[in-house]
Amino acid sequence: MSDVAEQTKAESLNTLEEKHKKGFSLKFIAWILTGLGFVMSIFLVASIASLSNTYKQMSDSTLAYINWKDTALAVQHGSDELTDQVRMYVITEKSEYMDGYFAESKSGRRQKALEQIKESLDGTPVYTQLQISLNESMQLMEREYYAMRLMIDVTGRDISDTKIPEEVRSVNYKEEDAIKTVEAKKELAIDYVFGDEYIASKVIIIGGVDSAVNTLDDMMENDVINTSKNLNRIIIFQSILVGMNVIFVSISIVLLLLYVVRPINVLIADLENDDYAIVKGAKEYKYLAKTYNKIRRQNIEAKQNLTFHAEHDRLTGLLNRTGYENIFSRVNLGKCLFVLIDIDKFKDVNDAYGHAAGDKVLKKVADLLQKYFSKSNEYISRIGGDEFTVIIDGIEEEEAETIKTICHQVNKELVTSKKGIQISLSIGMAFGSDLDTTDTLFKKADIALYATKENGRSNVTLYSKSISEKK
Repeated sequence: MSDVAEQTKAESLNTLEEKHKKGFSLKFIAWILTGLGFVMSIFLVASIASLSNTYKQMSDSTLAYINWKDTALAVQHGSDELTDQVRMYVITEKSEYMDGYFAESKSGRRQKALEQIKESLDGTPVYTQLQISLNESMQLMEREYYAMRLMIDVTGRDISDTKIPEEVRSVNYKEEDAIKTVEAKKELAIDYVFGDEYIASKVIIIGGVDSAVNTLDDMMENDVINTSKNLNRIIIFQSILVGMNVIFVSISIVLLLLYVVRPINVLIADLENDDYAIVKGAKEYKYLAKTYNKIRRQNIEAKQNLTFHAEHDRLTGLLNRTGYENIFSRVNLGKCLFVLIDIDKFKDVNDAYGHAAGDKVLKKVADLLQKYFSKSNEYISRIGGDEFTVIIDGIEEEEAETIKTICHQVNKELVTSKKGIQISLSIGMAFGSDLDTTDTLFKKADIALYATKENGRSNVTLYSKSISEKK
C-alpha cells in the first residue's frame, strides 16, 4: 500500500473512531450472564492487559533497535571523520586538519559506541561485526600516522616540535622514504590515504557496519512478526470466551453478534490482509483495534524512517550514495540520461566562508535541482561532497537539448541570484546504451564534466566520441 493510501486509510479510521466512541462494554454483558460469564469477563480483561503489555514491549524494543542502529553507525562516522581530516591534511598541508584528526581520535567515539553495543548485544553478530570494523579502523590509523609523518617533511616542520602529536613523531620512518624528494613524499602520503589498500580497509569498515545494521533490521522484523503472532493468539483466546458466553446465555446472542463476533471477524480479516482494523463493537474490542492500529502506524512510520534515512542525504534530503546506487542499478541504461554535476570552486567557498556557508550552498543547489527535475522518472542524488547526479529514465536522445536548456536555467538562477554566495555548476551529460554498464556510463558523464571544466566551467557538455578522443 502506498504512503498516500496509508494516510487516507488512517484518516478514515480516525473519523470512524470518533463516531464509535460510545458502546456497550463486555463487563456490562457479563453482569447479565451467569457466574460463569462473569469469570469469562475477568479472563477477557486479562487478555486486554496482555495486549497492552505486548504493545509496550514492542514500543520499547523498537526504540532500542533505533538507538542501537544510531550507535552502530557512530563507529563508521568516527572512522569517516578520521579519514576526512587526514585526507584534508595531506591535500591542504594545513595543520588544523591534523589537530582535528587527533581531536576525533581522542574523543573515543568509535570505542564508546562499541562499548554501548556490548552492554546489550555482547556475543551477538551485531557486536562481532562492529568489532571487526573497529579493529580495522584502529589498524588503518597506522597508515594515517605514516601519511602525516610524510607530510611533516613536506611542510618543512621540525619533527622534534612538541606540538606535533607523539603518535606522528614516534612513527617508524622507513629509510627509503626519508631520502625521497618533497614531491615524492607528498605523492606517497596521498597514496597512503587515497590508494587501493586504504580504500580496501574502508570497505571492510563500512561493510562491517552495514552488516551490523542489517542484522539489527532483521532482529527488529522478527520481533514485529512474533508480536503479531501474540496478538493473533490473544484475539483467538477472546473469540473462545465470546463463544462460551453465547452458549450459556441465549439472550446475549444478538449482543455478541453486534458487539463482539462481527468486530472480531473483521479484525482477524484485517490482520490477515495486513490492513488497519475497523473500530467497531464493544469498548474492549475498540481498544484492541485502536491499539493494533496504533502499533501498525508506528511500525509503518519506523520502517519508512529507517528506509528514508538509509537512502537519503541528511543535509539536502536528496538520495545519498546508497539510494543512488539502488536507482542506477534498476534503470534501463539503453533509455537513460546520466547527468553529473559539480559545484565550481566549492572548496574556495568552504575556505572563505566556512562549512556552514558551504552547507547552505549545497542546500541551495539541491533545492534548484528538485525544482527543475521533479518528474517521476527523474532521480536526483548527492553522491559526494559537492557532487550531484540526475538520472533520467526512459528518455530519448532527441530530448538532450531540452535537458541542456534546463541545466543552463539552473546555472542562470544560481549566477543571477542576489541572495547569498554566487556560485555556478559544471555539468556533464551522457546517454546510455544497451552496451553500457553503470560504470561506463558514469565514466562518459565524467569525461563530459571534465570537458566543461576545461572550457571555463559554468556550462553543460554532452558526451560524444570526439570529446573522449580529445581527452
